[in-house]
Amino acid sequence: MIRDTHGFTMVEVMIVLIILGTISAVAIPSIRSNLDEIKLDGAVREVVFAIQYTQSLAIKEGIAYTINFDKTQEKFRCFEPISDVTIIHPVDKKPYEIDFTAAGHFQGVDIQSALFSPGNKSLITFNSLGEPDRYGDVIIDYRGYQKTINVSRLTGEISIN
Repeated sequence: MIRDTHGFTMVEVMIVLIILGTISAVAIPSIRSNLDEIKLDGAVREVVFAIQYTQSLAIKEGIAYTINFDKTQEKFRCFEPISDVTIIHPVDKKPYEIDFTAAGHFQGVDIQSALFSPGNKSLITFNSLGEPDRYGDVIIDYRGYQKTINVSRLTGEISIN
């Protein structure tokens, strides 16, 4: 008897679908987790860059510059404190204010905490030598993933945990 062997049987197709479903069930949460961490890392890099840029601008121009974290509005702003003029972002040439609630690649990122001592303030000012007037932590969160940005006491050196 000659048998026609064109195509797959229903059992073979079902086995392949079950295997693909199992792989998808395992892989998709892992991919989503990685994407969440990538988004958090991007936001943390932006905050670190803003702090470092504010500090370097204070040294370069010989005047104080401040970065203020507004936890309630989920944004931060870099500015010259006497005139209250916002610093211009060196890359996109717009005022250096990042709003984590706005649409875009940082949407959904949360400023959990921004406390600098002394005084438990949410801002830090760098003098003309680049020295911070305060030290402390900014905690950034995205979907349960958190990173802490620490600004050191004397030098303003930044570390991420």
